Amino acid sequence: MNTKIVSLGAVAAIVVAGTGWFGWTTYQRGVYESFLASAEEMTTKISSDNAPASLDVLSARQKNIDVAISTLNKIPPSSGDIYRKAQERWNKLKELEIQTTQRMENEKLAISSLDKAKVLINEASQSTKKPSPTLQERKATYDKYQEAISLLEKIPADTSVTAEAKKNSDSKLVCV
Repeated sequence: MNTKIVSLGAVAAIVVAGTGWFGWTTYQRGVYESFLASAEEMTTKISSDNAPASLDVLSARQKNIDVAISTLNKIPPSSGDIYRKAQERWNKLKELEIQTTQRMENEKLAISSLDKAKVLINEASQSTKKPSPTLQERKATYDKYQEAISLLEKIPADTSVTAEAKKNSDSKLVCV
């Protein structure tokens, strides 16, 4: 009877351990699948949004990409097909990270160009208020407007300041 109880106990322990292991791996798979789903959702959202965005929006997007990449890094190779899909998604997120970084740089340059153009426009505008400007002063004013217009026209169409640049450029063309 003792051997029977020991045998039944051993079988029960194996069943409990097997069930526990199966339950744990099923739980882990679910966690990894949720990591992957979250990264896929983020990738889809970012990939479909090509509208001009401010630096704040682009910065938030960059942080979300970093979080998604970090989450995907938690999926181990032992998870099989989930790991393979995570690596594909990781590559896509890395591409989006590079694109977002480039968009941030373009946005910074556009803002800088707009700011420089505004300063030139303001200086030129102040020059026009002088009574009886000399020919040299009029030429300097004209050159400032031209430089401002040139800066404004070089601002890419996919930046958040494009509309403001166009508005300033169009209004200054009338003034020159």
